[in-house]
Amino acid sequence: MKSMTGFGSSEGKGFKVEIRALNHRFCEVIIKMPPNLFALENGIRKIVKHNLKRGRIEVSITQLNRDSIKKDLFTVNRSLTKAHINVLKKISAEFNIPFKVGVEFVAKIPGVIQQQEKSLDLTRMVPILRKLTMEAIDNLNYIRNKEAEEIKKDFISRIKKLEVILHQIKKHAPVVVNLYRRNLENRIKRMLKDDVNLDRRQILNEVTIFAERSDITEEIIRLGSHLKQFKYNVGQNMPIGRTLDFILQEMNREVNTIGAKANDYKISQKVVLIKAELEKLREQAQNIL
Repeated sequence: MKSMTGFGSSEGKGFKVEIRALNHRFCEVIIKMPPNLFALENGIRKIVKHNLKRGRIEVSITQLNRDSIKKDLFTVNRSLTKAHINVLKKISAEFNIPFKVGVEFVAKIPGVIQQQEKSLDLTRMVPILRKLTMEAIDNLNYIRNKEAEEIKKDFISRIKKLEVILHQIKKHAPVVVNLYRRNLENRIKRMLKDDVNLDRRQILNEVTIFAERSDITEEIIRLGSHLKQFKYNVGQNMPIGRTLDFILQEMNREVNTIGAKANDYKISQKVVLIKAELEKLREQAQNIL
């Protein structure tokens, strides 16, 4: 089990690679790198996707010692410069404006001064960036594992709490039918206002119908099974985020049915507690790979 969030970095040979992982349903890789390295982007993307299966992955590649890798050459775009000066001369002549152009003005014209770079030997860069990317991924996974340990402890603690509440519901469920029978008899007696003999068969029939409608045995069993599945998956060393999300959906379904069928205040209180814990589990599960 790994957390979906984390950060890792590595640097060397004039480069620095930083990788930040955030929550996302799928695997979305965003790479920021110098333009002269764009040809290597797809290779970096494949490495990241192969090793980080899910999340929004932000990769930043920075060139540190640029002077040791390339030489910057500043050149003048002569044709562009002449074109601007000629236009300025025409404006001066046509509108009788003194023609005074300083070098600072010309230098600020976009495109007049251009920066040229010697092309990098990209074949030499490939193993360097691959190595740095893998090191950053390893560091990221270390952080993910550390965060996952804390989340796992929280999962186990909440599952234990849910198991206790479910046991309380299971223990109280048979009482509900007996309470309904006694309340039904008392209501009938109050209505009749006499100690007349009650038709036990009719009462038994009514209680039987209520018992069938309010029986939550199957839901309790299924919810218990889901809790065991959740606890089992938390201990697995593989991507389980989507599996946990599915199990939590099934848990919610069973809990809602229990709340609808139980027709009992105490069980309704327990259902509210379970839903609160399930919501906290769901929030944490979204942080799991």
